[in-house]
Amino acid sequence: MNLSYLKILPTLSVDTLLITPLCGWFFTCGCTWPWAGLADHCNAFFATSASASPHCPWCMQIGIGVLAIGFALAASIFVAVQQQHGHWFYQTFLGVTVFVGAMLAVAGVTVLVTHYPSFLGFPVNDLIP
Repeated sequence: MNLSYLKILPTLSVDTLLITPLCGWFFTCGCTWPWAGLADHCNAFFATSASASPHCPWCMQIGIGVLAIGFALAASIFVAVQQQHGHWFYQTFLGVTVFVGAMLAVAGVTVLVTHYPSFLGFPVNDLIP
């Protein structure tokens, strides 16, 4: 049995831990750390009128969220697996770095596709035609 794939567990653990805080940072939606409530404060579950803040695109459109996060996880795991001869800390660092970068990229694409009005706390209505 090849145990070298167990070295991706730290990468996968940190990636999973970062999903909701990154969502909250990208979309200013209220998603946060697991110990602070995960998506309990996400505006997708509390915005009830058109005048309320926009609904989080990943929480409201599960398909887009799953594809975006799945792509970022796959990229992270791919990089971590390629570093089989390195120290597990180096492997984890590279995997998590790729994960955060991929999440940033797919969040940007999500903003463009869904016409979400803000990204990283900044309004983007003027940037999107």
